[in-house]
Amino acid sequence: MILPSVVSDAGPLIHLAQIGKLSILRKLFCTVLISQQVKIEVYDEGLKLGCADAEAVGVALKEGWIKIEATPKRLTESAKKLSRNENISWADAETLLLAVHKKAELLVDERMLSNLALMKDGSLSQRPTYPESQ
Repeated sequence: MILPSVVSDAGPLIHLAQIGKLSILRKLFCTVLISQQVKIEVYDEGLKLGCADAEAVGVALKEGWIKIEATPKRLTESAKKLSRNENISWADAETLLLAVHKKAELLVDERMLSNLALMKDGSLSQRPTYPESQ
């Protein structure tokens, strides 16, 4: 069963590309959407460092199954605020809000971002509670 689309953070793309399994996402989702900030982190910076995983993501971008999704201006301001309030990167905040905006699945590898995404009512205005053992 192929799912519609997913908005991905940088980490899963980097790690899957490093082990040669980026294509798993193509088999699972019709489209993998990334923000411009994630593209910079994964592809642009990766190429500067000579990382093979960046080249693999570049191929997927050229093939069109990973797509850069423009973040609406109103979400950009919200992402900056979320980044400050929750102490996460701007790219992480933008990824989370883009997934909410697109009503898409979210692919992340960070507990904090995952917990924010799991908030029941979709509101990111309240700080979640975390067990002490984390």
